[in-house]
Amino acid sequence: MKRERDTKTAAAAVCCALAGLLLLFVLQTEIRLSAVNDEIGALRREKETLEENRSVLNVRLAERWNLTAIESYATEVLGMQRCRPGQIVEIEITP
Repeated sequence: MKRERDTKTAAAAVCCALAGLLLLFVLQTEIRLSAVNDEIGALRREKETLEENRSVLNVRLAERWNLTAIESYATEVLGMQRCRPGQIVEIEITP
C-alpha cells in the first residue's frame, strides 16, 4: 500500500513538474510573441514614415523636372540656345 502511495506521489510530482515546464514554455512563447508584435508595430510606423518621405521627395522631384524651368535656367543662366534644324545630325547605330 505504501509502495502504491509512493508511486502515485511520484507520478503526481512528475506531472506537476511537466505542467510547470509547460507553463514556463507558454510564458516564454508569449513574451517572444509580444516582442515580435512590438517590432512589427515599430516597422509599420517606420514604413509609414518612409512612404510619407517618398511622397514628399516625389513632389520635389516633379517640381525640379519642370521642363520650362530647366529651359529657362539653361538659356538665362548658362547662356545655352536651342539647336537649329541644320545643327542636328542623326547617327544610326547598329547593334
